[in-house]
Amino acid sequence: MIKLLILIIAGILSFGICFIFFGLYIIIYSSGGYEGIVYALIILLIWLFFMKFFFNLLDTGKNYKKPLFICLLISLSFGGYTYFLEKDLHIKQVNTRINLDKFAPFIDFNNPNLMHINELDLKEKITLHNPNLASVKSDFKFENNPPLIDGATALYPIYSAFVESIYPSDLKYYPCHAEDSVAKCSTTNGAYENLINQKVDIIFVAGASNEQLNLAKDKNVTMEFLEIGKEAFVFFVNSKNSLDNLSVDEVVKIYSGKITNYKEVGGKNAKILAFQRDKNSGSQTMLEKIMAGKELMQAPVTNVVGDMVGIVKSVGTYKNYKNALGFSFLYFTKEMVKNSDIKLLKINGVYPNSQSILSETYPFVGKFYAVTLKENKKESVKEFLEWLQSSEAKLIIQKTGYTPL
Repeated sequence: MIKLLILIIAGILSFGICFIFFGLYIIIYSSGGYEGIVYALIILLIWLFFMKFFFNLLDTGKNYKKPLFICLLISLSFGGYTYFLEKDLHIKQVNTRINLDKFAPFIDFNNPNLMHINELDLKEKITLHNPNLASVKSDFKFENNPPLIDGATALYPIYSAFVESIYPSDLKYYPCHAEDSVAKCSTTNGAYENLINQKVDIIFVAGASNEQLNLAKDKNVTMEFLEIGKEAFVFFVNSKNSLDNLSVDEVVKIYSGKITNYKEVGGKNAKILAFQRDKNSGSQTMLEKIMAGKELMQAPVTNVVGDMVGIVKSVGTYKNYKNALGFSFLYFTKEMVKNSDIKLLKINGVYPNSQSILSETYPFVGKFYAVTLKENKKESVKEFLEWLQSSEAKLIIQKTGYTPL
């Protein structure tokens, strides 16, 4: 009786090994077509061997060794293949943050002596220039009490270069996520909240979402937007994906759920995993504007990532996302993340670059802004906004990798 129980448990576990390590992959990541059919047949074959073992065992108590051995062998083989050779197929919620330290103003993080910099010693180790920034020598300088600023992750290299060009060097800038930093990096949504709650004076961001506009209305403040540059909003796939181009209409249909397979847009027969960003982020707001009133499909939980780096890595780094589609801004993907595992797509046959952005022949060109509150009457804010329209500020934007207006 004990032997019988052990053998039954062994058979169940053998099937369980295969189902957990291989079956979940089939259910979640099967891209349809012949590949999905082959996987389904393999699971069926394993199930038949398991049933043969089970009925032989109950019928005679004998003849169980061969089917048990085959069942275990197949289960462990495919389970081992999935786990060891395809271990990056496991479901992962990618939510990594880019380290913005290297873009901090007045600090040379390329200096090996600053690799383990202590915040308490920061003032003694200021270099007055960060070579990662496109700062300029400006005749205009704030002597004291400059505006408190904040902004989107992708725009931090720009406004950090602004700081290094016209701000005093002895104020608190590092780390940028610190509450008392003069130049914060709170992401798009955090920056809008800080501005609306009057914790900062100027933010550098993409356009506001409806929720952010409503929040300002609820707080009885009026946001004013100064256009300072433009940037391409790009879509990308894994570098091994054969797809090179999407039309504007195809993008809309993919994100409304009407197109679900790459073969419908000229690619291979594979299910599209269309990633989205968290609500009120700059790139998600841009996607909603592209949808132009059409209903945006509800993304599966595993297809929503919490920040821009996450969405880039989700498409390129892990094999489980070989059929994924992601989006971001051009500078972020090309310069800040530099992920060679992703491939930018042409839209309507036009590749996103500085020329197509400037001419706006690339369809998805979004503007970014310096945003202030109408109620903020600080003279330093007015001076900063005036300087942002100078040739010096435009040069910084251009040298950083964006397109100035």
